[in-house]
Amino acid sequence: MSQYPNSAYDPHTEPTHRTSILRAATDLFGEFGYNGVSLRDIARRTDTSKTAVLYHFGSKQGLYIEVMREACACLDRVISNDDSNERSLHARVDALLRQYFQMMHSRPKCARLIVRQLRDHRTSSAQALVTEAFVGHCTRINSLFDKARERGEIAADVPPMLPALMLVELITMSFEARHLLRRFSGTEFVDDPDQYASLVTRMLSNGLRGGSSGLDK
Repeated sequence: MSQYPNSAYDPHTEPTHRTSILRAATDLFGEFGYNGVSLRDIARRTDTSKTAVLYHFGSKQGLYIEVMREACACLDRVISNDDSNERSLHARVDALLRQYFQMMHSRPKCARLIVRQLRDHRTSSAQALVTEAFVGHCTRINSLFDKARERGEIAADVPPMLPALMLVELITMSFEARHLLRRFSGTEFVDDPDQYASLVTRMLSNGLRGGSSGLDK
């Protein structure tokens, strides 16, 4: 007799089955939050059983941790791609923003999960995971501006963490408020990652007036 008689679990399809559960859980947790989703909801979405979900992840909390781990990995791949210290700060900021905006457009549920978890101040394994990822990202972006200040690309009295936090906040808030921004004219850029990145980088480089500055030399 099968160990899981009421389950759709098939050992020959385990990798694909596990991945489909993770994807469904990401969608549901991203849309409704941790407390708004049950294991049965996830099982129904993947046309399987609660038993099969528990087989792969042990518990709802275990599944959520894996979902958050995957979400953090999406962000980590973005910052890890910025490996050229030879490019100007302007070029590096532009490339970084493009990758962030593109990731948030292509994987919105992952982005929503991370933003929601950052605002949850309760101590948990998921919170620790996201906090570590967030601190790591801020640190690496801060390093980008710190090195640029050493090269004279930005003013010596500008704390590197300030523009780093400005970029992080812009990325986060623009994603969260995208549905509201669409109600205003002239905000088509929020749905165009390349244009959005270009505009933000230009303003950071040259201010509202335009022209040249040390950032894009």
